[in-house]
Amino acid sequence: MATARAAGTEDSIVRVTSVMRLPNPVRPWARQNPVEAAGSGVILDGKKILTCAHLVLSAQEV
Repeated sequence: MATARAAGTEDSIVRVTSVMRLPNPVRPWARQNPVEAAGSGVILDGKKILTCAHLVLSAQEV
């Protein structure tokens, strides 16, 4: 017989990676080369993830 267990905090922490193209401050019309960033996030109710702004700022892919 299988038993269900409640999701603990270790089950709600996820790794978040993104690919960003930051704007060039000298030439704002030209973007810099893509840069990959990684960090962590927490799963919230409603299929949402809370993470730091620096991971999604100027992100093209999350």
